[in-house]
Amino acid sequence: MEFKQYLKILKANIILIAIFALIGLAIALFASTKVSYSYKQSQLIYLETIADQNTPAQTFDGYYAQEKARNFTDTAVSILNSADFQSGLISQPLSIDTKKLSPQLIRITISIPNPQSQTDMLNQTVQSFNSKIKNITGSSYISAIVLSSPSPVAYSAPGKKVLAVAGLMIGFIFALCTIAAKTYFKL
Repeated sequence: MEFKQYLKILKANIILIAIFALIGLAIALFASTKVSYSYKQSQLIYLETIADQNTPAQTFDGYYAQEKARNFTDTAVSILNSADFQSGLISQPLSIDTKKLSPQLIRITISIPNPQSQTDMLNQTVQSFNSKIKNITGSSYISAIVLSSPSPVAYSAPGKKVLAVAGLMIGFIFALCTIAAKTYFKL
């Protein structure tokens, strides 16, 4: 098939292309009004294990220290990401995302609709985590230490223009696929 034939098919179906593109645009604009926004802030946390004074002088902690730190960090990330831990903090909508950066370093990112209580939530999260670990292990030889000051509060929401262009393009592509199927099957 030559390029002229493709142009002829597109000209014959220009109304269908315009309708699908406008439907995609309308859906994207409607979705952009319903998409939620939030304020995000993150902080680096160092997970420390303190040696117990009651342990014997000869231990293998030096040999297994990295493996122990890696395993505990995985456990800490799981605890911080659990719905049980997050629901126990406060009643307002809250999302905690924890990422392991190294064997003893994690980044906690909090998303919350109210930017005023953001820094307090980071401190409350660390304190709640320390008390949860103390309750689980029965001792205070493991703790989370705040390593950096919180990052500035950042507004997070998808852009309406980006969603509108994406909806327009998806509608256009869907129209082209419909025309291709219609032409191929000679409907």
